[in-house]
Amino acid sequence: DRIAYEVLTYWLRKDKLNPDVIAALRLKLLPWLSRSAGQAESSESIPRAFSALILSELVRDDMRYTRWTSQQVSELLEQAIEMFESERDYRGLDAELGWIHTIAHGSDLLWRLSMHPGLSSEQQLEILSALATQIARPGAPAYIFNEVDRLARVVVAVIASDKVSPTLVAIWLNEIGSAAPMKSWNDAFATPAGMARLHNTKQFFRALRQILPSADADSLLAAIDAVLTALP
Repeated sequence: DRIAYEVLTYWLRKDKLNPDVIAALRLKLLPWLSRSAGQAESSESIPRAFSALILSELVRDDMRYTRWTSQQVSELLEQAIEMFESERDYRGLDAELGWIHTIAHGSDLLWRLSMHPGLSSEQQLEILSALATQIARPGAPAYIFNEVDRLARVVVAVIASDKVSPTLVAIWLNEIGSAAPMKSWNDAFATPAGMARLHNTKQFFRALRQILPSADADSLLAAIDAVLTALP
């Protein structure tokens, strides 16, 4: 994290890497997104997570130079969504291994992709759909490693793309804020899993409320406030 990743980002941002090297990195890392996908606390979680993080930097580079074809961008998005939706390793900072952070790094990749001009409105909606699977997944632990901030900024980027209407985003927010399959959010107080889901939902909406620009998002801020008011 502090050596390889930081050196690579420096090289990318200072144009120190040949485009052929960048292309080779994309091809090398893309299959790693699916390594042991869906397994909790697997040893493959670290290469999976950091592949997502490095690929997010490659997306940033492509937004500057647009070397990738639309098919290559779509392929990466498909793999990123599949990795994110199937993720079951919720470790953040491990005392022995260091940072794993699959949810945060998966969010980073979706964040960069959501800013890519090559994405369609349908693909932006696919990103929101993927986010919904992890924001308050039943059975997931309480997020304590800054995951919600990384999740929230993906939503802001989708909104900024102007490819998804505020009405659709508001509908999506209301679905995230729903207590279903519980009868009401008051049922969350009966179990640790319920409390973790309530915690993650609240923290996500609070994080989104804090970073969402108010100048052009009044209707969305109202939708966020309505959900927050309804949460116990």
